[in-house]
Amino acid sequence: MEALLRASRNETPEETPRAVVDTGAEEMKAGFASFDRGTGFISIDEVKALCYALGLRVKRKEVRAMLAKKGKGDAENIDFREFQTLFRERVEQRTVKDSDEDVFRLLDVESKGRVNAANLTQVCQEMGEDLEEEDIREMVDETARYRAESFRLEDYRRLIRLRDKDLAEDQFIEEKLARREARRSGEFG
Repeated sequence: MEALLRASRNETPEETPRAVVDTGAEEMKAGFASFDRGTGFISIDEVKALCYALGLRVKRKEVRAMLAKKGKGDAENIDFREFQTLFRERVEQRTVKDSDEDVFRLLDVESKGRVNAANLTQVCQEMGEDLEEEDIREMVDETARYRAESFRLEDYRRLIRLRDKDLAEDQFIEEKLARREARRSGEFG
């Protein structure tokens, strides 16, 4: 609940627990192991099947093109490290999308595809969160910017994307300032 409140205020979220981030990697490792016949490699056709099992839709041509970019266009088999390099980002994106839907479903206590202030209040009470009515209203208003009294999954995702974009821009600016400061200290030090 705090994460939604912080996002509605464009505040930086708390650090994501490492276990959440590693879920996709563990899923990839377990999936790869189920196709590996003890050689440490799986075939391109098995890559396609593994991707499907992981919830990714890829075509054989797409796998070939990805391998070609890595200089392995003629490869018939790939090892886990190569598979992870090729598909880590896609699995993580899928996981983020799924977790957004999971959070939204938790908030949508009436299963109507919309979340309103009463829903948020109920979820807060169930979770033992003590948020003021004003904070809850602010979250709904920010998320449901173009709708009356509630927001849908698309609105929630928009808010999260905007927050993530703002965080990326902030990080870029911080890195740029750090490089500039490092150059200055090198010039004058």
